[in-house]
Amino acid sequence: AISIDLELDPMRPERDQARSLDTATQKLMRLLSQHRVPATWAVADPAMSAATDQLLADDLRHEIGVLGDPTWVGKEAGRMRFGRELARRVGHARAAGVPISTLALRGTELVDHLDLVVKQDITVVRSDYRDLSTGWFARPIAQTPAALRFGLWEVPPSMQLPAEHGFRPWNSSRRRA
Repeated sequence: AISIDLELDPMRPERDQARSLDTATQKLMRLLSQHRVPATWAVADPAMSAATDQLLADDLRHEIGVLGDPTWVGKEAGRMRFGRELARRVGHARAAGVPISTLALRGTELVDHLDLVVKQDITVVRSDYRDLSTGWFARPIAQTPAALRFGLWEVPPSMQLPAEHGFRPWNSSRRRA
């Protein structure tokens, strides 16, 4: 399974990020189409994303997921904010005809509040990419989904592209992919 975070990363400010994101999105869509591989595309607000219509129109049946970040998911955000933001994002998406069943996390953890996720009919939580590697070599992690509670499943990532840590020719992102 392929999961793509289709939002700019505020922790990696670069010039022309928006144009780079649009270019990368188009290239990824062509590549996935060429190989007939659907993906889960995580966006902050599926009803408002410029890519949603294009992704849903594709005949591969891509999935649109909600991308959760530390501003509204995790310990610092709190239960009330998390519940309100999740309900708003999922509700707007479904009202626009976008089916939502995945919450993808970036830069945070879903520590608690699983009941609020289930209440929104979310069935899959994709874990964050943080801490996939330590030191010079990739750390092995579980690659199978795990049942959390209430029929909710957690899907761990196996690698992040591009890699977070510099250039290592013997273990580069390209080679691993």
